[in-house]
Amino acid sequence: MRNIEITLREILISIVIVLVMVGLGFFLAESIHDTVTSDNEKYFKALKVDNNPDLFDYAIRTDVGDMLSYGQFKANEPVSDRLIKGKYYSINKTEEHYTMHTRTVTYKCGKHTCTRTEVYWTWDYVGEEDFNTKTFTYLGREFNYNKIHFYNYEYYDTVQTSSHVRFKIYIIPREFNGTLYSKASNKTIKDNSLYANQKIKEVIDGKEHSADHWVIGFWIAWSILIAAIVFIFIALDNKYINNKR
Repeated sequence: MRNIEITLREILISIVIVLVMVGLGFFLAESIHDTVTSDNEKYFKALKVDNNPDLFDYAIRTDVGDMLSYGQFKANEPVSDRLIKGKYYSINKTEEHYTMHTRTVTYKCGKHTCTRTEVYWTWDYVGEEDFNTKTFTYLGREFNYNKIHFYNYEYYDTVQTSSHVRFKIYIIPREFNGTLYSKASNKTIKDNSLYANQKIKEVIDGKEHSADHWVIGFWIAWSILIAAIVFIFIALDNKYINNKR
């Protein structure tokens, strides 16, 4: 890279680059905002069912389409494990082993470079198990566990069963509240998205602001890109611009 010497022509062209990129950025930002808003429109227009089993049942029986419902999820066959107390909606056990490793370390010894083998220990992932209720009840209806993707695990404890074996335990409580986006079709619900521990208003508020968050993130990334392009342009040996031979 040359010693950077910024000329008047490079400054003018850099300004043009910034103006063009900013103009393009406004077009892309508007497109992103419209796309996200359009995707969220189904949440705004969806039937709202706030802890009302009768309306939830009616919506499914009549195939109303998009629906936002709020209520309690309750495990019908809660699960347990010998390592922890109580029964839960779901349990995840991640097994880790305390394993010895070696690595070669280089160091200075006088005028020479020497090496030695260093031993160190880490807890390494071995595998995991999941135990789930087979069915659950939500707003008066029973569903199979795999009807919805449940992600709302909470860290419970780390249980060490020996000096070299431990389990990290994550659980979903036996009962919890949440909002469910669903499409009521063919007398059931599908395309389900769970918003655990959130009420309908909280989900709607989040969707209303999500487009703005996407646009803000875009402008941060776009500004960094513009700055990088201008810096690279100025750093180049632009003889063809400055008429240098």
